Amino acid sequence: MEYNGEGIEALVAVIEEMKRDSIIFLDKKVKSLLKLLAYYDEFKRVLTIVSRHFNYFEEKRKALITVNGRDFFRAPGGDKELVAFIFNLFLEFDERTEDIITFSCKYYPCMSQQESVHKFVCEVMDPFKMALANLVVNGIEEENFAEDGRTIAFASNGIYEQTEDIILTMVNEISSAALSEADRDDLLLMLEGLANALDSRDILMIRAIWCGLKKELERKSLCKVQIGQIEEQMKLYLVIK
Repeated sequence: MEYNGEGIEALVAVIEEMKRDSIIFLDKKVKSLLKLLAYYDEFKRVLTIVSRHFNYFEEKRKALITVNGRDFFRAPGGDKELVAFIFNLFLEFDERTEDIITFSCKYYPCMSQQESVHKFVCEVMDPFKMALANLVVNGIEEENFAEDGRTIAFASNGIYEQTEDIILTMVNEISSAALSEADRDDLLLMLEGLANALDSRDILMIRAIWCGLKKELERKSLCKVQIGQIEEQMKLYLVIK
C-alpha cells in the first residue's frame, strides 16, 4: 500500500508551530513532537533502526564545540545520524537534562530568546524533518541479527540511565517487603535481568523480562508507582506503545 504521508504532514505541522508559537509553549511542543514520533509506526521503525549502535553522548561531545570563545553546534552528517541525534536531543529537552531555550540561545544567539529558538528550529528541525521524511519514504534497511538469527531492534541510547534510579528504588522496596526468601530472590533476579536488558537496549529482551516481572509485582502489590514510571520511560523510548 502506498504511503499516504499522514505522519509526515503531522510532523511538518508541529515543527511549523514551533516556529510561530511563543516560547512559553515550547515544553508542550517538545512533548507533542515526541508523542507524534511515538504514535506513527513509520517513525517508530526508523527511530528504532537509526538508534542501533548510535552513541548519542559521544556524538554530542563532537557536535558541541567552542572555537575562539564562541560556541558552535554541528549536527552529525547523514540522514540516519541526524535523525538519531535530534531525537535523543529532544528526549533530553523533555527530561530537562538540557533546556531548549538555553540551548538555542547558546548555539544560535540572536537579539531575543524567541529569535534564537526560531533560528534553532529553522536550521536544525527543518533538516531533521527532511531527513526523517526521506528515510520513511525511501526506506531504511535492517541489518542487525542476534546469534539466534532474529533481527535485533534497539531502544534509543539513554534508557538505562533514565531508569537506573527507578530500578534502585524497586530493589529497596522488594528487599524490605514481607516476602519469603525464595520470592524475594526471584524478584531481585528478574529485576537484575531487566537492568541488564535495559543496558543492552535489546527491545525484545526488555519486553520479555518486563512482562514477567510486572505480573509478579502486581500479583504481590509491589512497586505500583515504579511500574508506571518504568512504562512511561519505555513508551518515551519506543519500547512499548
